[in-house]
Amino acid sequence: MTAKSLLRRTFFALLLSLVMTGPATAGELPPELLAAATRLSSHDTVRARFEQTKSSVLFMEDVVRTGTLALRRTDGRLLWTYDDGPSFLMADGRFYPAGKSAAEAGKDGASGFSMPGAGHMTSVLQAVFTLDPDALAAHFNARVTEPGTFELTPKDAAAKGLFKLVTLTVGGEPLAVTRTAMDEPTGDSTVIAFSEVDVGSALPPEHFMTPAERTASEGKK
Repeated sequence: MTAKSLLRRTFFALLLSLVMTGPATAGELPPELLAAATRLSSHDTVRARFEQTKSSVLFMEDVVRTGTLALRRTDGRLLWTYDDGPSFLMADGRFYPAGKSAAEAGKDGASGFSMPGAGHMTSVLQAVFTLDPDALAAHFNARVTEPGTFELTPKDAAAKGLFKLVTLTVGGEPLAVTRTAMDEPTGDSTVIAFSEVDVGSALPPEHFMTPAERTASEGKK
């Protein structure tokens, strides 16, 4: 497995880790998690620094990457940028190289690419990063392990095939998800710690443009 394919696999594993189908209501959540989720779901934007640590039986040492995450909840677009690597944009269930025009992205990059379950991505990302109450209830069985820490167990067979357990830690001011830990059936694990969290601030719209949208915008100037 190449470093590029491993990076892509880790990124998509984060996004796909909690995908499932089936209706549920926010009232099924533990009261403590529902209270935190209700408060956080009022934020239209989230921006934070992250440190991602990947542990795998394939590695002699853990792989640590840092970067920035930005989420715009109005349309569910997510920007995931590694400090020493690529930047991904998720928009309308497809993935694009971020910050590039259509010509710079190339044919494949400009059209974007999808993954199984991409239609659920917006809801999943809202669950992971903003604790949207309905999304959480739809995707997880949840329990409180200690104040501010919640164990989330995927409900469907597809999610169980990818992950054994996801643990979310919530805290700080402003209140936000500060740590996400994902354990896989293979024994691999990914831990993402968030810092410098900013919620509700205006984010530059051009940062969330697809390559085609960026090219169209530049053509109007």
